[in-house]
Amino acid sequence: MNSRELHLDSFWKNDSIISADVYLTPEDLSGVATYPKIVLFNACYNGSFQDDDYLAAYYLFNRGNTVVAQGNTRNVLQDRWTIELIGLLSHGVRVGQYNRLIATLEGHLMGDPTARFAPIITDLKLDADIELKQGQSDYWSKLISVPYADIQSLALRMIVDADSLCTNANEILNIFKSTSWNTVRMEALKLLGRYNNACFTEAVHMGIGDSYELIARHSANYAGEIGDPVLLPALIREWIDGGERQRVGYIINSVLPLFPQNEVECAIDEFYRQTERTNALEEQIQVKKILNRKFAMVEQINAKIKNEKLPVTERIAAIRMLRNNPYHCYVLDYLDLLACKETPVKVRVAMAEALGWFVHSQERIRILEGCRKLLQTDLPDELYLELQQTIKRLI
Repeated sequence: MNSRELHLDSFWKNDSIISADVYLTPEDLSGVATYPKIVLFNACYNGSFQDDDYLAAYYLFNRGNTVVAQGNTRNVLQDRWTIELIGLLSHGVRVGQYNRLIATLEGHLMGDPTARFAPIITDLKLDADIELKQGQSDYWSKLISVPYADIQSLALRMIVDADSLCTNANEILNIFKSTSWNTVRMEALKLLGRYNNACFTEAVHMGIGDSYELIARHSANYAGEIGDPVLLPALIREWIDGGERQRVGYIINSVLPLFPQNEVECAIDEFYRQTERTNALEEQIQVKKILNRKFAMVEQINAKIKNEKLPVTERIAAIRMLRNNPYHCYVLDYLDLLACKETPVKVRVAMAEALGWFVHSQERIRILEGCRKLLQTDLPDELYLELQQTIKRLI
């Protein structure tokens, strides 16, 4: 293609034809009868019922047999576990019950939420048990031995939901270590995140190099959210040696700057001391160059947060970067900014909100202590309310 073609009507006509052939549009579905009983959309806006025209409606309102659709009104979260607990639909669980278990902010059900398939085994009544046996951990513990992965996963979920005293972390960790079902292990890893303790960190450490890539990807993400340097050797090893798993490597490349730079460099040096690689020294230098650029960006972001000469809007924009990038080693600086009465209230409120995203951080207790201490002082109402929300998110 050259620039002259862009001015030709024939070019744009052909471009439109190619687009119409490649992409599925509402016009393609108009008048089409659809027969899947349940349709799950894993794309942005396909369930935008607030609009006049959206794809899910074409599956529901036609002469076919589709009775329920799951779709998204907004952008879809990236790297989701899209098949979590989906096997429960084979065991008589109603679509609405299933959707409650895996609900996201942007995900919605359209159609009949009571729709269900006949169960493949008839001696369990999971659709009733989910409602009537909540809190009955003894019952759900028995189902961990049932030879169906998603029933085991559901049992773990119900046990953890009922664990108000947080006493079952070791049991969930043991299942993560011992079960042969990858999806059950993934559910166990996810549930351990609720406990936010050493069991969770241990599972994440094991999961970074896991053979099941979904566990490896989520473990890498969790490692960044935790920020414990004990996780760095596993991250560095997988990042450098696990080149064939590009999605895992991409995540690790993103989370390493969340750790203290000196700790990351020490982990890299230790890795190369213990391995025999061709051109190891040159590779080690290149690896550090890549990370140095990323850490330079971290410094720029935090410099903007501290810079009192910048407009408030720029400082807040930098603070919002902390939502998905919890820079754990800067937490003391963040708390100092939060407590500083000379800092504009809007900046302090933004920081209070951002710290609420440090839900798995090893600095979580320090943040909680700082927020609670600050609540004992004279504060603007807006900041007081935001601090209360942050505390509720972190406890």
